[in-house]
Amino acid sequence: MAIKIAIPGASGFVGRQIVPLLETKGYELILIGRDKAKLAAVFPSRRVFDYDDLDVAFSGVDAILHLAVLNNNVIATAEEFEAANVDLLKNIILKAKTAKIDKIIYTATIHQQADKSNYAHSKNEAERLLNDLNVIQVTIIRLPIVHGERFAGKLSPLNMLPYPLARYIVAILASFKVTLHITKLANCIDTALDTKASSQIFLTDQQNGNLFYAIIRRFFDIGFSIGVIVVFWWLLIIVWLAIKLTSEGPGVFVQKRVGRYGKIFSLYKFRTMVEGSEQVGSHEINGEAVTKIGRFLRKTKIDELPQIFNILQGDMSLIGPRPCLMIQQELVKARWKRGIFDVLPGITGYAQVQNIDMSDPELLAKVDEKYIKLRTLPLDFKIMVSTILGWKV
Repeated sequence: MAIKIAIPGASGFVGRQIVPLLETKGYELILIGRDKAKLAAVFPSRRVFDYDDLDVAFSGVDAILHLAVLNNNVIATAEEFEAANVDLLKNIILKAKTAKIDKIIYTATIHQQADKSNYAHSKNEAERLLNDLNVIQVTIIRLPIVHGERFAGKLSPLNMLPYPLARYIVAILASFKVTLHITKLANCIDTALDTKASSQIFLTDQQNGNLFYAIIRRFFDIGFSIGVIVVFWWLLIIVWLAIKLTSEGPGVFVQKRVGRYGKIFSLYKFRTMVEGSEQVGSHEINGEAVTKIGRFLRKTKIDELPQIFNILQGDMSLIGPRPCLMIQQELVKARWKRGIFDVLPGITGYAQVQNIDMSDPELLAKVDEKYIKLRTLPLDFKIMVSTILGWKV
């Protein structure tokens, strides 16, 4: 028997795109909106209801996909946002309890928690209602700009272009703004329906398959690395000589690290510790093992400069999760679980500019995952500048 899903807010932009995709997956859909006639015109030959008919609409329903929202692109009062985004949800929750519905999937935005607008306040209040539920499983899916074969909001002018051309323009725009293709949302809903516990999901395209983003990043990585060699070759030589003359051992330290797809590679750094020191994470280093010049190199991050050769070899990028040691099995496991090894490691990263090191593997993996989901060219640039100036992102 097909799973029956009720969708309040089905006539909105996301609803119009997601309904056909969910139908192809075999779900039975109950569509709900403020204007039943409008909803029927958008989705002919479907079962449609308005919000006065929730008792009937929710009969036999297994899950609710809540898309109803008064968006932040609408000029409205705080009371109007409250009525649309909070009061309506209260009524839906009440009716869902009566109908003994097991699951609510609720869509939010990725930036609303930090927003101070009336829209964000109402959405955050709605989430508090959902988080207090103990008889219904709740999945909150946080969304960026959503696109498919049609576009809305600031992307709506693209609807005038042939879709193949619009798709390439979206790829360029997606390098600067976090986006999500509607098919990924449909797949996420599939997974959420099978999940037996409440959860929160940040859902984005993660720049997967974005050739424009990849080319710009690689161009910048190579340009930066060559620029360092051309401009600061003298500094590299001086630092190497200073290390050789002040302590025994090589000037450049080579260490095995875990890279993209779990591949082991040799990472280059200026040696900052006495020869023969134990290989451990930076947070576990014995201060006495660090040489005098090593303290200066670590403080100024100059010890990381030889990694430009890792960038040129294609093992690293300028910005990305810091590569871990093979012996850090707890962190390796957490990173496999969260897909961190799907991207190149970096000389600096989102976690590093927030002063999060490898002492808490689970926290570090979560922050790395957040970066991968939110990464754009502006964020990468912000991380680079923050690393140089010592700012926190």
